[in-house]
Amino acid sequence: MILKSILAGIFISIGSFIFVKLGGGIAAALLFSIGLLGIFTLELKLYTGYIGFIFNTPHILNNIKTALIILFGNLIGSCILLPYKNDYAITLI
Repeated sequence: MILKSILAGIFISIGSFIFVKLGGGIAAALLFSIGLLGIFTLELKLYTGYIGFIFNTPHILNNIKTALIILFGNLIGSCILLPYKNDYAITLI
């Protein structure tokens, strides 16, 4: 599960990097959606997709633990692109 969540973080960070690099717009949105499509087709674990279903089952504590693992994996995956400098993204911060 941790590997799938790290890969999902990588996909989202690549999509976000491209979106910011292109400055938004329709082309950037289409390229960002390719990252989401990759997450969907490879059945990766994205925190925002999991947290909505956390209270649907009687095993809430186990679901919270799973959600934290997925969040941690997404964070690791998204931090992999931090060394790549993007001046436009830095001005947004």
